[in-house]
This record gives sequence, C-alpha cells and structure tokens, in this order.
Amino acid sequence: ASTCEAFLLEHNAVAGRDSIWSDNHDGEGRNWLGLQLMLVRGELIAKGDTWTAIIREWINCESGKPVNEHGARQWQNVVRSATSALGKALEEEDPRILPRTWSWP
Repeated sequence: ASTCEAFLLEHNAVAGRDSIWSDNHDGEGRNWLGLQLMLVRGELIAKGDTWTAIIREWINCESGKPVNEHGARQWQNVVRSATSALGKALEEEDPRILPRTWSWP
C-alpha cells in the first residue's frame, strides 16, 4: 500500500518513552522518524510531494533544526494535530485506522 502524500507519524503508546523520533504519545515529541520517512518518500517520487516542500520550508534538512521559531512552532503544531487525530480514531476504534486483528503471513 502506498502512503501517497499522507503525513507519517511515529506514535508511542507511552508518554516519556521517546521525544525525538516519535510524537512522545502526547504530540510533544519531534517525530523525526516520520519527518525522515516523508523526506525519503519525496526523493523516491522524484518530483517530491507536499510534505517534502513543507518540511524544507520549516526545517533545515542539513542540520535537522528548525529554520526559525515560526518553523519550529508550525512543525510541532502539525505533530500535535496528527497525534490528536490518531487518538480520536483509536478511541473510536476505526477499523480503517487500527484493525482489531492483524494477520501475519
């Protein structure tokens, strides 16, 4: 399945486990894994995608640091929003988001 241009979120089930690579469960983590995967996806697509352009506007891809305070706030707001949307979907047990059963080959 393709992720198309979806925002990719590394979600932790427990707060305090990882505030750099994930959303830290509460949306206060930096979600660097999701960020990196979206950048790689943009490179593989060749023409890039919407998130690649947005990330490059807010984050210095060489250093991994926000280009400015506005970029830092914008990125964190997107991570918070994605975490909130995921939390709501999980509360509702939306089978499109989280199937009740997983089948492994």
